[in-house]
Formats: sequence, structure tokens, C-alpha cells
Amino acid sequence: MAKNAYKWLSDFKDRYKASPSFLASMDHELRKEYTKLTNKEFDILYLFIEFQDNLRYDKQTNEAVLEASPRFVVNYAGEAIITWKHKYESNLILPADDIQPYEVSFKWSKLVLPNLPMDPVKEDLAKKLGLQLSYVLIDETFIASLDISFHVQLKDPLIIETLSTHLGDLVNAWNLRAEQDSTRQTGFIHNFYLDGQQKNKVIFRLDTGSSGYDGLKLILAELNDPVWGVRKVTID
Repeated sequence: MAKNAYKWLSDFKDRYKASPSFLASMDHELRKEYTKLTNKEFDILYLFIEFQDNLRYDKQTNEAVLEASPRFVVNYAGEAIITWKHKYESNLILPADDIQPYEVSFKWSKLVLPNLPMDPVKEDLAKKLGLQLSYVLIDETFIASLDISFHVQLKDPLIIETLSTHLGDLVNAWNLRAEQDSTRQTGFIHNFYLDGQQKNKVIFRLDTGSSGYDGLKLILAELNDPVWGVRKVTID
């Protein structure tokens, strides 16, 4: 499975230890049905699951029921209930199970979409994320992905190494809290690293993983600390 395959299901994968074959079938079936239901291309960026017990099982029907919130551009949220069951056998199917293609039926039993803006380009990302920033924030992707680059313009390029180390420590501390969170409400940041630098600009790469927009907000908020002298951040 490719590194970024089924990225919109990363929270589900982390919480329930889903197998590659399960994720492949879930992704394929839900994308196909989404287009049939909405008459548009699949545009869910991320499937947010608030609590571990949002997944439950009906032992009478052998059906799994998952309550979740599909997230769209700039963190617009919808509501969904996803169900699945084996097409031919009367046994419960767990996310960790290895399954064959097309033997499990996945359905959007409930799908409520948000009213997306006609022109999401005009949306203020900082405002949407609930942040008040002292630096200029430019989003050239409009958060079409949660695997993103930060181009950070600094007042003093000599602090690049210190900033990089500090942000890495911040991410490690976040993931430690996620590991210790018994409620599994805190998602993991999958990757963060220094991707390059030139003059007074540094490029960081962030894969927010199952932390979703919380991981993004963590970095943006930290860059707002005056000690770093950040002038502008461009996301692409």
C-alpha cells in the first residue's frame, strides 16, 4: 500500500488498526457510492471519529455501524453513519480482518453534507480554524490535502535550526499525549521534517495523519509566537 493511500481514512486506520485489504475495499466502495448519492466527485478530505466507541456492532444482524464526521475544504464538517457487513456469511467483520474484494458491503447509511462556499478560495483559513495570527497566512492549496508544505519567512534566518528542533519536539510531545490518551480522541501526527531552506525562508513538510486539522493548528499557532519572528507562512 502506498504511503498516502486512503489518506482520508487515516483516523479510522489508526483507531481500529484496519488491515490494508479492509481499507482498500472500504475506500473503493464508499467512494463509488458517494458519487452515486451526491452526483459529484469524491471530495471528502478526512473522516473524523470523535470517540473510540463510535464504532459498534449489531450481533443480531452482524452489521458494523460507525458514526463519523466527513471533513471537507477548510474543515467544513458533515455527518455520516457508515455500515458494513459480509455479503455471504453470517459473521462480524472487524477492521483488522483480511477480506477479499467485494465480499463486504460498505454503505453510507447516513450522509449529511455541509453547505460549502461557492468559492472556497475566498475563505479565510485562519478565521475558519479559529486562529488569530500576527503573520500573513497564504493557503495556495485551500487544504485539499493534509500532507502539506509550510514556506516560512523569518525575520532572522539564524533561528532556523532552533525553530526546526523546537517544532520537532512539539510534534513528539503531541504524539506522546496521543499515545497516552485512553479515549483515543487525540490523533497522531504522522510526519514532520525540515524540507529545505533559502536565505530567510525555511520549508517544513507536515503529514497531519489522524490528528487532522488539530495538527495543522498546532504548527500554525506555534509559529505565531513572537520569539520566532515569523513574517509570512505560505501553505502549498
